[in-house]
Amino acid sequence: YPDGTAGAFIERTGQFFNLVEVRPTFQSFIPGSLKFSNTDISGLSQARRNTLMAAISKTLTQFCPGLSAGVEKCVANILKVNGEKFNSSQNNPGLRKFLRRLQNSAELEVEFELILTSYCAQSDCTDAETVANAAYSQTTGALRTAINNGSLVSAVQST
Repeated sequence: YPDGTAGAFIERTGQFFNLVEVRPTFQSFIPGSLKFSNTDISGLSQARRNTLMAAISKTLTQFCPGLSAGVEKCVANILKVNGEKFNSSQNNPGLRKFLRRLQNSAELEVEFELILTSYCAQSDCTDAETVANAAYSQTTGALRTAINNGSLVSAVQST
């Protein structure tokens, strides 16, 4: 650029473009499950169940480490509810079986996975295992603490 900052000039168009450093990333997966006792959701409509699963998913992502731990993005996927594959679609062919199973249970078990997209500190990503282990420890530690002190349930309820 004319001001001395790094960039690229395209001669034919006369446009300047910023050069952006691309940092390598990788994904790590953290599986888990939660059990909520004395939770009967059989009276909830499918839309309300989807809202509850979205609240649980959103709450789980709050326990992921942030950029300071090298984590760029965190996504929580609900995989199963009370042993049945979860699909928020009304057209889910297993929906009736899923609803019957929910009606026969006083407890809610949610299986999930957290998908963390993390930056490598090294350009060749040789530190990926170290970064993944640190993110795993921070995430599982935060979740354990939230489960033990009740803040996980409170966070789901307030969402």
